[in-house]
Amino acid sequence: MELERILITELRYFGDVLLTTPLIGFLRKKYPNARIDALVYHSTREMLTGNPDLDNVYTIDQKWKKMGVKKQLGAEINLLKTLKANHYDTLLHLTTHNRGMWLARILKPKRSISCPKHFGGLNFYNKSFTHMASLVLPRERHIAQFNMDHLRALGVVVPEEEVPGLKLTIPDEARAEAAKLVGGLKGYVLVHPAARFFFKCWTEERTAEMLDRLASQGEKIVITSGPSDEERTMIEKIVSLLKVAKPIVLIGKTPSMKTFAALIDDAKLLIGVDSAPAHMAAALQTPEVILFGATIPGRWRPWENDASRVVISPGRCHFCEQRGCGRCGISECMREIRVEDVMEAVNELLEHRDIPDAYRKTVYGPNDRFPTYS
Repeated sequence: MELERILITELRYFGDVLLTTPLIGFLRKKYPNARIDALVYHSTREMLTGNPDLDNVYTIDQKWKKMGVKKQLGAEINLLKTLKANHYDTLLHLTTHNRGMWLARILKPKRSISCPKHFGGLNFYNKSFTHMASLVLPRERHIAQFNMDHLRALGVVVPEEEVPGLKLTIPDEARAEAAKLVGGLKGYVLVHPAARFFFKCWTEERTAEMLDRLASQGEKIVITSGPSDEERTMIEKIVSLLKVAKPIVLIGKTPSMKTFAALIDDAKLLIGVDSAPAHMAAALQTPEVILFGATIPGRWRPWENDASRVVISPGRCHFCEQRGCGRCGISECMREIRVEDVMEAVNELLEHRDIPDAYRKTVYGPNDRFPTYS
C-alpha cells in the first residue's frame, strides 16, 4: 500500500502531540516522497515545528472561539479550504475529537481512521471513517505503539522494533534564551514538580526534602513551572520549605516551549512527574527520573530513553487512571512515594552517565510485582 498525501490530527496536549513523532518518523522513512502534514492546536505546535519529517504543521487556535461567531466561522472555513486543496488520501485521526469526524466527511480521503466512539443508534461518528483502530490498549502497551496501531489497522506492516524514538528540534535562539534564563549555568538538575492535572503531583514537603538532599550533594538546581496560579502557589510553598537548597526558580518564565526544551536539553538530569517534560526529555535523551501514581507507566513512561527511571510508591494501589482517589483530585499513591526511592533512582543516573542496557528503565520502589521495562 502506497500512502502519498497524509494528514495526522492530534487535538490534545503537549505530550500527546510530541508522542506522535514516532508515527511521523516511521511514515517518513517508509514513504520518503509522501506529503506528511499535521493538524494540532496552535498552543501545542512547537512540539512539531521544525520537525524535518513533516511538510506542514496546520493549527487550530482555541482563541477563535473568543473572536465572535462570524470571525470564528471564517477561520474554520479558511482552514478547511486549505486542507481540502491538499487532496489527502489518508487521514489518521489519533483522538476521538468530533472534529475528526467532520474532517473525514469533508476532505473525503481514500482512507480515514480513528478509534470507535459509541453514541448508539446510527453512530454517525464511527461511520464517518473507512477504518476503526482498536480501543483495546493493554496496560504495558505504550501510547507510541498505540498510535502506530492506526497504521496497522490500515494494513501497513509496522514491526515493533522499527518504531523510532521521539523527535524535538530546538532553534539556536531558544538555546540562547535558555542560557540567559539560568545565567549561563551548566550541569544543573532541572526539577519540574507540577503537571496540568494536580493528581499527578508529589507533595510539596517531600519535593523540598529531595531538593535539600540534592543541594547537600553539591547539585545545582533549577525549578520550572507553568504560569498558572496553582503552579505558582505550589512552587512558592516548596521554596518556602527549603533549608539547604537555593535553586534558580523559573515560574512561567520560559517564553516558549522551545526555550523550555533547551533548558531540558542543557540539564544533566530532569526530575518530574507524568507530564510533557518527561516526553521532551525522552526526545532529547536527557536522563530523567519520573514519578508515577494513578497513571500507567507501561503506557506513559519515557519512550526509548535508556537513561530513564520510573518511581512508584510502596502501596498496593496504583494506576487506577482516576483523577485522584474517589476523583477528589489527590492521589494517595503519589503522596506515598518515598524520598529514599527517588534519591536512589536519581543517584544511579548521576553516577552512571553512560547508561548500559543493564540499567534500562528500572521501576523504583519496594514492590517487586512491577517489572523492569525494556
